[in-house]
Amino acid sequence: MRDAMRDGSYWSDQSLQDRVRASLATGSEQAAGLVPAIVPAGAPSSLSSAAAADKQQLEAWMADKSSPYWRGDDNMSAEAIQGLYRDILEAEARGEDTPTGASYRGADADTPSKRTGYNYEGLAIHDGATRDLVDEFASHAIDAGFGNERVRDVLHWALSQPAGVTERQFRSWALQRGWSSTHVRYALEAYRDMKKRR
Repeated sequence: MRDAMRDGSYWSDQSLQDRVRASLATGSEQAAGLVPAIVPAGAPSSLSSAAAADKQQLEAWMADKSSPYWRGDDNMSAEAIQGLYRDILEAEARGEDTPTGASYRGADADTPSKRTGYNYEGLAIHDGATRDLVDEFASHAIDAGFGNERVRDVLHWALSQPAGVTERQFRSWALQRGWSSTHVRYALEAYRDMKKRR
């Protein structure tokens, strides 16, 4: 039939027209081989248009080994960008429209591109053990999308507290500072993870 449509002979071949009409009436046009089979598209993505656009951009970057996906950029490390892609895929697999990774859950505008990009100038870091704790927290902070100001603020508070500070005290302090419940949750998850390792 495609050839007949292409060369125009369909319109002059009454028997072909009759067969097409009959097959359309019975719903057997695909079985009769008169029209091409229709292959349904895959299930539509659950992602919002912004997340879908991000996914498309990240997939384009994957093909280029010199792209931010592999090398990072001024705003994010390669690890953070790759994490963003994982967050997008996980959200899509769950049927959600918005990923829950750092870029989508309120990452601070002053988040450095790498964990070594935090500025600790003026903080009371006087020994190696304290510096190790600060560096460990920085790994969690970068994953949570914490910016320089938030990290300096929490470290200043933590380093000025007596031993034995409770999660409740931290939560109260953070909420008074205007932290979102999401940021508080990520900071407490970092604290718990660091506590397990010690």
